[in-house]
Amino acid sequence: MAAVPTAQDTQNTQNDIANVVATLASRQGDAANRRKLTGPERAAVLMLALGEQYGAKIWNMLDDDELRFRFV
Repeated sequence: MAAVPTAQDTQNTQNDIANVVATLASRQGDAANRRKLTGPERAAVLMLALGEQYGAKIWNMLDDDELRFRFV
């Protein structure tokens, strides 16, 4: 039986996600030499950044069409 997350667990998860987003945002550096990411590319980066622990619930809710992604 899985343990029920406490309010502290939820707060820790939210803090961890906020830290990941802040870290990624601070790494933008010189954007002039980079191409802009498309919406699906940004979503993919976010999902990968969340990792298995935090992104699993989201991955499980996506259907087959939402999981398909083609770089053109």
